[in-house]
Amino acid sequence: MTALNPIMLWGLLAASIPILIHLLNRRRHRVIDWGAMQFLLASHTSRNRRVLLEEILVLAVRTAMLAALALGLARLFIQNPYFAGSGASAQAVAIVVDTSLSMSREVGGTTVLQRGLAAARQLIDTLSSADTVTVLTASATVVPVTDRSVYATDEGKTALQAQLAGIEPTAASVDMVRAIDTATLALADQVNPVKQIVVITDGQQYGWHLDEPRRWQFLAESLPTDKTARPRITVLRLGSPDESLINLAVTSITLDRPIVGTDRPVRITATITNTGQAASSARTIHVNVGERRLGSREVLALPPGASESLTLTHQFKTSGSVVITATLAGGDPIPLDDRQSLAVQVARSLPVLLIDGAPSPEPLGSETAYLTAALAPTHRTRDAPVDYLFAARVVEVPDVDRIDLSKFRAVVLANVRYVPDALLTRLRDFVEQGGGLLITPGDQVDRTDFNQRLYAQGQGLSPVRLAAPVGDATARESFEILSDAAIDHPIMRLFAPPATMDLSKVHVYRWFPLERSTRTASTRLVASLANGQPFAVEQRLGRGHVICTAVPWDIAWTNLPACKAYVVLTHELMYYLAEPLLPRWHLSPGQSLAVSFDADGAPPVGQVFDPDGTIHAVTGQRNGSRMTYPYRETSAPGVYRLVLSSPQGSTRYFFTVGLDPRESDLTSLDDEAIERLTEPPLSLAFLETVDQARRALSVESPGREIWRWLVLTVLLLAIVEVGLTRAIARNRHGDASAEVDRVA
Repeated sequence: MTALNPIMLWGLLAASIPILIHLLNRRRHRVIDWGAMQFLLASHTSRNRRVLLEEILVLAVRTAMLAALALGLARLFIQNPYFAGSGASAQAVAIVVDTSLSMSREVGGTTVLQRGLAAARQLIDTLSSADTVTVLTASATVVPVTDRSVYATDEGKTALQAQLAGIEPTAASVDMVRAIDTATLALADQVNPVKQIVVITDGQQYGWHLDEPRRWQFLAESLPTDKTARPRITVLRLGSPDESLINLAVTSITLDRPIVGTDRPVRITATITNTGQAASSARTIHVNVGERRLGSREVLALPPGASESLTLTHQFKTSGSVVITATLAGGDPIPLDDRQSLAVQVARSLPVLLIDGAPSPEPLGSETAYLTAALAPTHRTRDAPVDYLFAARVVEVPDVDRIDLSKFRAVVLANVRYVPDALLTRLRDFVEQGGGLLITPGDQVDRTDFNQRLYAQGQGLSPVRLAAPVGDATARESFEILSDAAIDHPIMRLFAPPATMDLSKVHVYRWFPLERSTRTASTRLVASLANGQPFAVEQRLGRGHVICTAVPWDIAWTNLPACKAYVVLTHELMYYLAEPLLPRWHLSPGQSLAVSFDADGAPPVGQVFDPDGTIHAVTGQRNGSRMTYPYRETSAPGVYRLVLSSPQGSTRYFFTVGLDPRESDLTSLDDEAIERLTEPPLSLAFLETVDQARRALSVESPGREIWRWLVLTVLLLAIVEVGLTRAIARNRHGDASAEVDRVA
């Protein structure tokens, strides 16, 4: 015997209410001396035993009635076939249909999803009218097809068939742990005693997350421990890929730098991968920027697992939001992965604040003069000025108090002798919120103050401690050079061998030895000298980055500004430092969008158009001078649009959700993985045919619920209680009248 609604067993405590009331009433009686009472004592003694028996009988009936009511609400289920009879008990069934990208694969002119939906229809037809069924579609999210479970009557089956006809494959990946967990929750409040979950999938390995055993363990622990309430989980695998399957997929589109402007070209790379089990034939890939065809290329035959890339160079003419699309021409079994999109926000400008610690009236007399020339040199092309991305502003330390740092993406401390406490606090807040800081110390820096306040024993703003400078800046015949050894840092990627430019020609005559803290692992080497000493070190602080160099960024201690690498290295530093503050316009499935703009003029509510054209309202969240628009419904890959409208007009921003390239890998679950899933405590059952799944749903479960009998018992006991109390009251009233007459 078990309870299908065990929480109602707490109602058994209500059976003690009549006993408590009886005991409380006895305590309220008081003894009062009354002379005439002596004539009733004799009769009271003789009746005392009968009254006690009557009270016990009434108390037992009331207690049993409340106990039977609690047991009925708990829905007792008798599993003994000799007592309760046997037969097919009513079931609560959840059918989970995998609608991920791999289910769009065509096999014999029919997609695996179409076969899965046909299987779901057959399973629903197997159920009896007393059974309930819930159908869920599973990809990046798990969505029920109907608002609530449906009884498998003829009318209910017809309604479900109509809903199944509208299910289409998505371009997203499936999360099987989440799918099974959601199905379990959907069955938790079902009244039918037998519960079953049927998962219809193609058996693709990716999506089962077998590399995350803790998630599976948590799922197993969340299942009911009672065998009657625990759902049986069956997996129906359809359309396992054969060895001759061919599938090409556009797995990625990348740019050679994270920030794009109109001042210089950008390299666009589209990657194509053969995710099938056989060599592919030749296909053509097209790359478009918006509606304009940028280039095409024929992709020759690729063996399984091989990749090929198409790289194109493009310079944007105007700033704004654009979408780059790579499309494979022709067809294959999975057409949904033949297209990939990348949203790019072409920046109008990137403001940088240069804090000059040693200003000079000479044209190139200060460090900031070299930085300004590197970020935005005076240059004209065909008599037209170049619109450089970086907008540098030079200020001295006393003037920084009047400047809002949030208007800038990066700040440079150029040979600043002393940083006031107020500015130090503002710079730390700026970096922690995503800003970038470059520290270039020189001969004006107070090294003692720097180490005490900016380094602060590894807890400050600087990632390094400055040791006493080494070398003689006036002795140009003695120098160190930059190391050409490969360093795994994004800033130095353009200088990796063999494309080192003239980095090896950089001479360093004098430098600060940079001492990294051993207390924190947040520092990272950016570049080093040939003698092994650090040339630049980075530290992650909050959302932002701080980089400290060993030299000032002018010609005082090095010849770096005289080399071609100077401009490139300066730009790469600024790109890297400014990136955390910029919005992410290309997202992974399920990754939330959070873009912020100046609050002045920003509307309180925006609109998001998803890939299907559905409009979603997005409420802005104001934080100081910024307005942030969060959007979380990004499970479906494709192109989205954020539209912000104001009295001055509407502005459109594209953002994209990329395909997960692992979803195109059609590797099936192997025998070892299936064995792990079929073992306790999960005990999943894997089936290969629809007939096997239909037989699994036609289980004979000996047993019966007895709540109807318990409800009938409650009614009978209520009638008995009413009759008994009326009879006792009538008898006691008659006995009392007779006794009074006798005494009189």
